[in-house]
Amino acid sequence: MGDNMKIGVINSDSRQKAIAEQLQSYGIEVYRIESEEDLRQYDVLVLPIKGCNERYEVSLHTGTLQLDQYFKQYPDIRIFTGIPNRYLDTLAVPVIYLMEIEEVVLQNAVLTAQGVLAEVIRYMDIPLRQLEVDIIGYGRCGKEIVELLSPITSCIRVIVKENRVSEIRTNIANEVLSYEQWCDMTPSMLIINTAPSKVITQEIMQRWHTSPIILDIASSPGGVDYPYAISQNIQAILLPSLPSIYSPISAGKILADAIYKELL
Repeated sequence: MGDNMKIGVINSDSRQKAIAEQLQSYGIEVYRIESEEDLRQYDVLVLPIKGCNERYEVSLHTGTLQLDQYFKQYPDIRIFTGIPNRYLDTLAVPVIYLMEIEEVVLQNAVLTAQGVLAEVIRYMDIPLRQLEVDIIGYGRCGKEIVELLSPITSCIRVIVKENRVSEIRTNIANEVLSYEQWCDMTPSMLIINTAPSKVITQEIMQRWHTSPIILDIASSPGGVDYPYAISQNIQAILLPSLPSIYSPISAGKILADAIYKELL
């Protein structure tokens, strides 16, 4: 890492602010970007977790930041962001996706599970010990959510792909169902979806005789047919980026530490 390295951090939310503060604590020259007037020649540019849209725009509290011409002007810049972004992949600049770093993913999953618990308390107007919940997916986030909720809820069903049922049944005490089995069953009062694909479809919801609450933490556009859910008065809430909402400082420090290690 060069002594005069300059890092620009797009100041889009509290997590980004925490990234800037943590990097600054390491003695790095950090610039907070809040408008196009703040865009100048940096060695590194830290985008929000989602990166940018197809027009290379990033949303700020004060409006939109346009980066198309900036990337053309500074082709030697290094970019850090969170999740893979097909628009950034078309650029001729190096892009590091922090959410592909195992240590970051694991720590982020812990914060995500805590955010899910906060949302469960917010939306479920019953004692948690009476709560019955279906958790779709048993990746890193699904695993952390199951471990956090299991001691304080009455029943958790874990829904996974058919080829994972036997493996997961041997490792956890909760009931494990294949997705195909679950589709033919009455859902629990709460569904938490962690699967990054459309798993709660119109066809599935048409079979339901109850209206569960759905908390969907999959990346946008989520795993639910939202127009149909709305038409049937099924409460489905898309909850991406829970760490930035409930633990922005911790989430920012995790990302800043990963950036620092990559630069070293």
